[in-house]
Amino acid sequence: MKKSEKSRTSLYFFGIVLLLYVIISFFKFDIITSALLKSYGLLLKIIPVFVFIFVLMFIINYFVTTKWVVEKFEKSHGINKWIFSIIAGIMSTGPIYMWYPLLSELKDHGLKKGYIATFLYSRAVKPALLPLMFFYFGFVYTLTISFSLIIFSVIQGLIINQIGGLE
Repeated sequence: MKKSEKSRTSLYFFGIVLLLYVIISFFKFDIITSALLKSYGLLLKIIPVFVFIFVLMFIINYFVTTKWVVEKFEKSHGINKWIFSIIAGIMSTGPIYMWYPLLSELKDHGLKKGYIATFLYSRAVKPALLPLMFFYFGFVYTLTISFSLIIFSVIQGLIINQIGGLE
């Protein structure tokens, strides 16, 4: 589907929804006002979270550069390298394929593939999405799933290092 067809389809969908709202409002106006008030209330609750997410992403993208990541990986040793792999994975943004050249360069500089696996696995924890996750699922669930993802990222890395880097 071309981009122009996709945007046209979105407009058609919006028009159909709008038309349904108008038709239903003639018969059940109270349902429409209730739905609109609930949508408005939800929007008011979510907007501050989105503003916080935007600011957080801006700060991360401004301070965490590719050069900085390479320098930190090269300077880290032992458990610090695992911790940095986790933090770098969590803080990384953008599409995953954009990170492949950097990870390949780090591998060429001697970084074990287990650290790369930990980095990639840790990408599942996104700080920018945590506030929204708290909002919808609660603190305990968000903390539990984030902690589990971090622990399993290290286990995954240890297994890959044990296997020999999957050459």
